[in-house]
Amino acid sequence: MDDRFEQKYLVIPVKYQGAKLELRLGKRNTKRIKDEYGSNTEDWVGKQIEVDKIENYPGLGTKGLILRLVGG
Repeated sequence: MDDRFEQKYLVIPVKYQGAKLELRLGKRNTKRIKDEYGSNTEDWVGKQIEVDKIENYPGLGTKGLILRLVGG
């Protein structure tokens, strides 16, 4: 979990173009993935997601990814 910005995030490891990264999922993206793949995060392994758009959060001084699930 990541407690930055006074909000909890689910942190999951991802691989992108050979690099190992950490993806912090807020409530909206966590719910999207959970609704499609279930609440057991082990069932998410190997599933694909795409970045639907990038949102700016000027008040937080950061950007966020809006995800779209690929397949089911």
